[in-house]
Amino acid sequence: MDSGEYRQAKVYIQHPDSSKIEFDYKTIDTELNKLFQWYYRVNKNNKISSLVVAVLFHYKMVSIHPFLDGNGRISRLILNLILLKNGFFPITIPNEKRKEYYETLVIADNGNFEPLIEYFGKLIVDKLNQYLSLAEELDNIEDNKEYLVLTEDGNTEMICKLLEIHKMDLDKIQVESYDGKDNLASAIFFAKKLKEKSKNLRGILIHRDRDNDNPQQLNQIIARQLKNYQLDSITTTLITKFYDIESYFLNFQHINKIYPSITVERAKELIEQATTETEPTSKAKLRKAYAQYGKYDKMDDPKQKADEIDALYDTDPIKYRYGKDVLFRLEELITTELQLTDKISLTTLSEFIKVSEIEKLKA
Repeated sequence: MDSGEYRQAKVYIQHPDSSKIEFDYKTIDTELNKLFQWYYRVNKNNKISSLVVAVLFHYKMVSIHPFLDGNGRISRLILNLILLKNGFFPITIPNEKRKEYYETLVIADNGNFEPLIEYFGKLIVDKLNQYLSLAEELDNIEDNKEYLVLTEDGNTEMICKLLEIHKMDLDKIQVESYDGKDNLASAIFFAKKLKEKSKNLRGILIHRDRDNDNPQQLNQIIARQLKNYQLDSITTTLITKFYDIESYFLNFQHINKIYPSITVERAKELIEQATTETEPTSKAKLRKAYAQYGKYDKMDDPKQKADEIDALYDTDPIKYRYGKDVLFRLEELITTELQLTDKISLTTLSEFIKVSEIEKLKA
């Protein structure tokens, strides 16, 4: 924006308490020069923790607000550059912790920097623990694995079911969840290290659910990271056809195949019933997914936003239904239909459960 030029007009931001802070533009050059002089001075004296220096630089730059847009992003990039130069991992601010981040910035505006420094300190500790955990997992992996499957699900049972259905040997597959590991960045780092360790590694599968409703953008992000680590040639990306992995089993032909007494038409009716009965959960999950991926933007009216997401669900329930709950309810309905004592499972083999990305991995 503006070709990297400093802004030529006053701007202001509004705090959550409705107070406003105004930023002049006439002193930007002077203030930035002071900031870099301060940085080189404290860096040379080496008396202040590099973490504190990084956080304060970030805060001071945001306070100068040199650009019309992107000041927070640029200041956080420089924060990460300072961390990298001093042996730390780069960090990101999780969506669920953004509110706390802005709250600590407001406190810093009042002269108290400790909460802001502690906030970033916790993120750095979390990041370090993630990579220590990855290193420990790598040490425990046998070097004879032929495939690595990375899934965003904390419970890997369902992805393993899909692999078995596609007649893949689980003894030759290392299945890892990257839930809680800063998502893809850590997962792809893990894949790179495993490739260096295992000479037998033939392919990698990365699984993400389609709950963010922008698979093309997600594919581009994943492809860029894979290329950076030179993993693109052996990696297949699985972004689920519908909301999640469980949705693959909401298939009326599959139901008729494994339970022939249930006709195709009756299977369709049962799937529709399960979808309708679990609609409140599906809508709640969709609202949460949109909030997680930052699609709410500014929420002046949270109820209106919730109503908009509910209306979106109503346009295509099959696309947006929460497969886990629908599948569980569907299995209950079929158990009752068949008058069985024990609940049936639909996660079993049939030719109607085909995932092209897993077939590609096998090839």
